[in-house]
Amino acid sequence: MTYTGLDHVGFAVGDLDRSVDWYTFFLGEPPLLRKTWDVEYVGRVVGYPGVKMEGAFWRLPGGAVLELLEYLDPRPGRVDMETYNAGNAHLCLVVDDLGADFERLRGHVEFRDPEPVDI
Repeated sequence: MTYTGLDHVGFAVGDLDRSVDWYTFFLGEPPLLRKTWDVEYVGRVVGYPGVKMEGAFWRLPGGAVLELLEYLDPRPGRVDMETYNAGNAHLCLVVDDLGADFERLRGHVEFRDPEPVDI
């Protein structure tokens, strides 16, 4: 298995407006996209059916994207390490064969859906 690139780096935040202000200042430009999701496949990916979230995105050097997400439903907490809590992050890597990599990782990670989610 070989990774072919970095797609995005994401952080869950407790206040997207505040975070957008900070990262706009830090990166010297506003987000290239800001949107809200309330769609079924996102709930399957993160393991929270009915999830609603808002996100902001910046292009990073090398073509990767910085993704900030504020969970609107469910609302975030700050204690345990569930993916919807502020301060948690994820790394998304590009692979040649998602199905093969999914099987390679089975038993070593906790998937929120029993099969790869086709988007």
